Amino acid sequence: MEITNTARIEAPLDRVWEVLRDIPRTARCLPGTTITERIDAETYRADVTLKVGPVQLTYRGKLHLDSLDESSHSAVMSVEASDTKGRGNAAATVRTAAQADGGATAITVTADARIAGVLAQFGGMIQSVAGRLLAQFASNVREEVERGTSAV
Repeated sequence: MEITNTARIEAPLDRVWEVLRDIPRTARCLPGTTITERIDAETYRADVTLKVGPVQLTYRGKLHLDSLDESSHSAVMSVEASDTKGRGNAAATVRTAAQADGGATAITVTADARIAGVLAQFGGMIQSVAGRLLAQFASNVREEVERGTSAV
């Protein structure tokens, strides 16, 4: 299943890209996401908690930065995760791109997701949830840009 969303962030491209190219800072912006371990410069373990319909799920998984293109302000990340209660798993290839939009920045996030288990039963709701999550992500990126500090 492919999910694509766009958002406009009221901040200059260079400042938004500074956040998006930094996995821990980007993870801080994703609702329900906590980096739990740095494996190497491109790979992290993380927990993600999300609510879809009546079900709240916590996934434990690994994020890997596959590529980063400074000239086009784009990145590709792979994600693999399993529900902590054994109710399913998810994997995705996530592409992010940022471009100047006047004094602001337009970001596009595309996820090619493969979902199995409980979450797969809510296929129709996933687009709606993804839209809400992206809106919150964009707001959090804006706050992270304003904060102007790197991740610990």
